[in-house]
Amino acid sequence: HAEMTVPMVRAMVDAFGEELEAAGEDADAILAHAAAGVSGVQGPAITIFGGWADLLVSPRKVAS
Repeated sequence: HAEMTVPMVRAMVDAFGEELEAAGEDADAILAHAAAGVSGVQGPAITIFGGWADLLVSPRKVAS
């Protein structure tokens, strides 16, 4: 999910912390991994979702 940000992951970890614990997952490890991983996808995410948003604002005609 290229649209994810660290605050979004943190909110999910907070909301589902009991389920993570029950599954044997480490919330701190998830947050550390998210912090490292999110920075690598921010550029492509902006390109992908920016292009999509541009299409919403000024749709191009598609050849039929």
